[in-house]
Amino acid sequence: VFMGAWVFIKSLSTAGGNKTYILWIEDQFGNPGPLIACLSSQIVAGVEFGSMTVCPIDPVNQWVYFGIGILRTSGTTGDLKFYYKTLGGAMQTWATVTAGNINIGTTGRIKFGTLNNNPLVKCCIGAPSVYLFEQSDFSDVVYPSDVVAPVVGSTWYVNPSTGNDTNNGASAGAAWQTAA
Repeated sequence: VFMGAWVFIKSLSTAGGNKTYILWIEDQFGNPGPLIACLSSQIVAGVEFGSMTVCPIDPVNQWVYFGIGILRTSGTTGDLKFYYKTLGGAMQTWATVTAGNINIGTTGRIKFGTLNNNPLVKCCIGAPSVYLFEQSDFSDVVYPSDVVAPVVGSTWYVNPSTGNDTNNGASAGAAWQTAA
């Protein structure tokens, strides 16, 4: 399975060195396995209770698409690939686990958000998505074509008097009637 989401991180810090999960996979009992998290003011990827690999880019103040590909081979053994993509860039692999302990025997839950409500991590998450892939070498894992990248630097127009919610909101003459 492949999971991913666009994440905009405004502030990135953890108190006491605790991890704050951003994307993670749990077994049916809630035990965490593969994850992307904030640790010591960095984004890291790995398996809970295992070593972590630091993301090669600084994700603060930009939209980044993060993803996890998981292929469980038997028991709690499997292969993992962790991905990132910046706006306009190509999806890149930044950490890999091959035939390693992935800490979960079955995929029970796929989660997006921030665990532990760490007030020092401030981020937005958009377009959470889950897909199946077929190739055991992950060669068919690509940025999902039906996931729309975030729009940045745009002005949206709303006019309660003359707007219409069927408009596109991109100009004063095509304003929405409501912000919703």
